[in-house]
Amino acid sequence: MIILAMQVPAVFPQQSPPSEAVKNQVLISNLVATAGQEVTLHMRFETQPEVKIRRLKAEIVFPVPQLSLVRVERPYPVEKVEGQISVQEMGPGRIRVEVAVPEDSPEALSEEAVAFLVSQIAGDVEALPLTILAEQVEMWDLEGRLLEGMQDSQALINVVSKALYPLISCFFYMH
Repeated sequence: MIILAMQVPAVFPQQSPPSEAVKNQVLISNLVATAGQEVTLHMRFETQPEVKIRRLKAEIVFPVPQLSLVRVERPYPVEKVEGQISVQEMGPGRIRVEVAVPEDSPEALSEEAVAFLVSQIAGDVEALPLTILAEQVEMWDLEGRLLEGMQDSQALINVVSKALYPLISCFFYMH
């Protein structure tokens, strides 16, 4: 049997035990990739189900020179509510991402995805995990109130050897 894979996003949902309250945080997907590969990190948020978010801001920290940001893309759930994404470089390996729906809109951001962070892994990175942090998170609800109790989070890109992670494309998969 042949296993075919291009880029395997190992997205592990972080589910809380029933006794633990849902945290207010921005989450970034975990991935498995090889050196030299371009990867797309999915950025989403988590909060109480009854809270509807109009705007969020987070600082994303990534290890340089092992990982460089190529671009930030707007996913369909943000496009659908006419949301906008702004990115500000804060220094080497640190950006501020802000996602917001228009002030006069009754729509809220979806927890599915608020941004795609497209990044390039350096070609000389050894097989090791790269840590991406989401810090200084701020979220505002539809009434413009700032949520309290924000938590930082982290994600990992597990860089593996190309010998252990063959990238094989399949003609049928591509068509």
